[in-house]
Amino acid sequence: MAYQSRFATYEQKIAQAKMVMLEYNWRPEHHIQVQKLAAQLFEGLRPIHTMTDSEKLLLEAAALLHDIGWTISGTKHHKHSVYLIRQSNLSLFSNRDLAIIMNLVRYHRRGGPQKEHRRYAALTKTDQDIVKKLVAILRVADGLDRSNEQLIHRVMVDIDPDTITAILVSRGDCTRDIEGATAKKALFEEMFGRPLAFKVETAVATQYLT
Repeated sequence: MAYQSRFATYEQKIAQAKMVMLEYNWRPEHHIQVQKLAAQLFEGLRPIHTMTDSEKLLLEAAALLHDIGWTISGTKHHKHSVYLIRQSNLSLFSNRDLAIIMNLVRYHRRGGPQKEHRRYAALTKTDQDIVKKLVAILRVADGLDRSNEQLIHRVMVDIDPDTITAILVSRGDCTRDIEGATAKKALFEEMFGRPLAFKVETAVATQYLT
């Protein structure tokens, strides 16, 4: 697939990724929710992750595409998602962008990146580190919509020396979503060097809806 324009904007690239996601039409609301939560986590973690908007773009694109493989099969859907990404029109993204996105999608479930995995091994050491940080965020964001009900309106991040707290502004009982994120937070804690806790705020009667 040819890289069409290195001058494409952030918004144009996200729109292209969303178009591909909508073509496969597998739970689009879930993909959009995970994109939103991943972006909010990324913003909240800026003081410690040292990444830029270039990496945020790749995280959001991967969030929009991570589950499209379900249209082939739920079994190994992460690998099917990678296959579909390779077959899709994502020409606004460079080869490096796509390599990182495919690794994020490949590892969004469980099992960390391994040096013997061909697609991961082909990355530079810098890009391998980026993948591990972004996968850590993507897994938590994905877990936070385990219910597939898009209950969490917003995530804010409180960073202390000993703990990172994700403050969840929810419009309902998000117990399943917290359970989902808790089950997928190990890499997050490894990459960011401290435990991840969750705190729920009621969506109504708080300032967090602004």
